[in-house]
Amino acid sequence: MNSGDVFVIDIAMLPSLEEQSFIIGDVMKSINDLYATRLQTNNHNQQNEQAQKIKPKYVMIFIDEINRFMPNDRSGGKLNTSAEQIMKSLIGGRSRGTILFSAQQFKSTIDSALHENIGTHIIAKLGLPELDTFPYNSIDRHPKSNIVRLNKGELVLVHPAFRYPI
Repeated sequence: MNSGDVFVIDIAMLPSLEEQSFIIGDVMKSINDLYATRLQTNNHNQQNEQAQKIKPKYVMIFIDEINRFMPNDRSGGKLNTSAEQIMKSLIGGRSRGTILFSAQQFKSTIDSALHENIGTHIIAKLGLPELDTFPYNSIDRHPKSNIVRLNKGELVLVHPAFRYPI
């Protein structure tokens, strides 16, 4: 992987959720490993320059229907393997320029750890039953009523930098 490279891994054709989860987990682990490796040579400056050329400045990851890979139910109190790798990428990625875009129909179906580690949320039209669930607790009643009435193509942005949803 080099800076400026674009890789698309389309898992839609894989027949099972287990195979799709395996690929997602493996890709996330590979990205984490890429940034975790520290080569040791006699010439540290040359080594550091070569490592910087290999590691891209930013990595953008898009995961559609992330609720399939990070479900809200934790078996035995632990994340599944692919969810664990996603969380490692998300938490460690803040300092290294890894950006995760994810999409899902209902945030209430996703593990709460994901919500707690994401800064920007974009919300389309939803019903009140979904808006009354945990992930939307920080949104006041008035913006929630606006979300219910959104038209096709209209979105609401929630970000800590803004006091009120936009």
